[in-house]
Amino acid sequence: MDLLRSYSSDSEQEKDNEISDLDDYNMEKIMPGSKVQKTSEDMAMVHVHESSNDSQLRVPEEILKFDPASHHAESFRRQFGQSDSSGELEAVYYSKISARSKLSEGKRITRPPTATTRNPRETLQAEHVTSDVDVFASTPEAICSAGNAKSEGKLRNLPKKRYLQLSDHKSKVNRMDWIRPQGQLLASASMDGTVCVWDPFIRKTCVQIFGGHSSAVREAKWSLSGDKILSCSYDKTVKLWDVQTGKEVASFVHPGYVTAIEFHPTQNFSFISGCFTSQISGWDLRCNKATNQYSGTEGHVQDLEFLPDGSEFLSATAIVRRSAYEKAMMAWDFRTTAVMSHQIFQEPYTCTSLKVHPHEGQFIAQTHGNYIAIFSSRRPYKLNKYRRFEGSHQVSGYPLSCSIRADGLVVGSGSADGCISFYDYFSGKTAACVESAHAGPSTDVQFHPVLSSTVASCGWDGVVALWK
Repeated sequence: MDLLRSYSSDSEQEKDNEISDLDDYNMEKIMPGSKVQKTSEDMAMVHVHESSNDSQLRVPEEILKFDPASHHAESFRRQFGQSDSSGELEAVYYSKISARSKLSEGKRITRPPTATTRNPRETLQAEHVTSDVDVFASTPEAICSAGNAKSEGKLRNLPKKRYLQLSDHKSKVNRMDWIRPQGQLLASASMDGTVCVWDPFIRKTCVQIFGGHSSAVREAKWSLSGDKILSCSYDKTVKLWDVQTGKEVASFVHPGYVTAIEFHPTQNFSFISGCFTSQISGWDLRCNKATNQYSGTEGHVQDLEFLPDGSEFLSATAIVRRSAYEKAMMAWDFRTTAVMSHQIFQEPYTCTSLKVHPHEGQFIAQTHGNYIAIFSSRRPYKLNKYRRFEGSHQVSGYPLSCSIRADGLVVGSGSADGCISFYDYFSGKTAACVESAHAGPSTDVQFHPVLSSTVASCGWDGVVALWK
């Protein structure tokens, strides 16, 4: 996998040594176990290398109003280094696979046929690129040339125009996620039952499609190593995919619609999942089974977000009755499953998205009150009553997400009217707003992990767009 490195242009010998070190780098491999089935009714079942044959599930209309997404913003200081005396920052990449991953002229990517049925599984299942095409062919150097890698720390570097429009999805797009730390690939989850992997910089097309789900996909997340993608769906499963081969590695069966997933920030073999039935589970990919159950939530899970050290995580759930507002957002101990706090957010609004700030010891939450709230990520997780982000976006009950730029200066949000809004993190004021970005609700906005002026957005018009 590609590794991000900073270096001094005056030290060529040091650069050679670093490249040599990369050749010895061995990626951690996930070793799926054999078929395991839990006997307890409270524990989910796991099936490895087994695709679901269930018929198409009908997605209840009320579920469409809630759609979570979460992903940690990578540390800005880990991604950039001081490059010269003038203080300009530049991102320099080394690619472990660049020597073997040059896309040959004339190689074609297998595309799914035009959908002629209402069941997306009939046309999109098991479609992926041909084996002779390297998904990771785009080199990080090319990404730098496609964007502005020296614009960090400047609030004014916000998107102004659409750079690329990708329209391969056949239905609404729920969430997106950039591969870290280089950001050369983008994954998107859609109501058409597929997860698409895009190369938006070089090939500017879809390079991989995962169509194994039998119903709408709520969310897709990259693993820490970048060679796997985790997806959750209304078909009551979470699936682990090999990005290069397009094959399903493991399938984890749940008791209800799976509405949120999140990888552990430091353990590549651990993740958590949340269900429409309010169940939250912790999973270990080394044995492919659920290792923890987190009890005490009310309402279906909207979003999950780890705090930076991974010892605790946050959950946001839908309010099922007015007297249960104190459990709308909870903090958990990841190892012991203990509830650290259940009175974080005491306002009568559902939170649909959680995002941790990369530097400030805070996290933000998108609420159905048409504003984004700010909380401390340290106990007792106090709400900031003096600053919040509102004014240029409307939630209106839709499952909208929010994100924070890698330098921590800007907050981005989708909107029910199709706009994408940007706020100054420290003043709370609107920094910019792109009108009519999508022909319908814009459900997610994700900042590129390296290029500060590049943003990806998606919406219920089925479009994934890049702005810069």
